[in-house]
Amino acid sequence: MKREKINNLRSNLNGRRKIIPQQDEHTLVICTCSCQCSRMSGIDADAEIPLVCTLLQSAFDHYNIKDKMDQVKAFGCEHPFVTLFLLVTIAMCSVPVFCFIAFVLGSAVLAFAGFVFFEGAVLTLASVLLGGVLTVVGVLAAGFSCFFLVAFYAYRLCQRAICNMTGDTCSSEVITKGD
Repeated sequence: MKREKINNLRSNLNGRRKIIPQQDEHTLVICTCSCQCSRMSGIDADAEIPLVCTLLQSAFDHYNIKDKMDQVKAFGCEHPFVTLFLLVTIAMCSVPVFCFIAFVLGSAVLAFAGFVFFEGAVLTLASVLLGGVLTVVGVLAAGFSCFFLVAFYAYRLCQRAICNMTGDTCSSEVITKGD
């Protein structure tokens, strides 16, 4: 049944991409996944995948992975209680590791979120303070400018009024030179 599924998968994929004909099921799955990833990433699947599949096949052959997996399956079938004990032991030993990884990832996410919120609060407070200070400075600058402008024109008006009352000819050259 497994061979039928693999042959069906291989026949479905042969029309779309090149596959090395003599592969076992592990390499076929890896090559299929690689082809899908390469299609999304824009890598030339026809050039890269046979090389990767060949390398994986040679690694599987060199280390006798298929034979070792068959031995593990046979041992599991012959000694189900030992296999169950080993699986439960591995599962129980992995709980602290997963808890540690979850704690580390959670701490990193919370630290990043806290940093972002803290920096956001500091930037907001600084912006409000800077905006307030610049508003006060702008209002004071506009007020002093208006005051000096009004004072200058009042001084000119008073000087002309005094010159008109006394009948003197005031030298308006000094005053109007800037006009």
